[in-house]
Amino acid sequence: MSTLFPYPSGVVTPETETYLLLDSTQDFLFAAKRFIDLTEHPGKDAFAYCQQVRPLLTQLYAAGLHLQPIPKTDVEDADDIEDPAFHNIGILLSDLGINTYYWEAYNPLITAMEEPELGLGWLADDLQDIYEDLKRELHVIKQARTSAEVEMACRTLHLGFQGHWGNHCVNALRALHYLRRDK
Repeated sequence: MSTLFPYPSGVVTPETETYLLLDSTQDFLFAAKRFIDLTEHPGKDAFAYCQQVRPLLTQLYAAGLHLQPIPKTDVEDADDIEDPAFHNIGILLSDLGINTYYWEAYNPLITAMEEPELGLGWLADDLQDIYEDLKRELHVIKQARTSAEVEMACRTLHLGFQGHWGNHCVNALRALHYLRRDK
């Protein structure tokens, strides 16, 4: 079976290989790789990057929704794999200036009688956190020496969608929706 995203063959257990070959897993890994590739080669125009990244974030979020948790197996603990070098998205977006900041409600699900707690969001931070979370775990999957390393990376990607990079993705999409060159 061909895959859209390579993993270390001969390293993973049959259960982990089955998980990696799921369409939902491959769709997610492919969407994550497309986001990383664009972010690492964004061109010189920050506004154009933002227009290109918006549909990729939409695909990434949709793929994250369908990403299943990886079944726990009885493999040994994962070893640490050195993190790759990270791209600095803040530098790329710096020429957008004030447009990279936005207001957000920390909890958008409040009752009509509650006062929302507002905060200042930063598009560069959102994109940077998404990039770093995905880049680190995809690097681990690609460089893995054991099935435990692959499993831990897959588990971290799934949990990160639920609690970290998924939140940044939603916030970034909202900010990108309102970003216009004519403002």
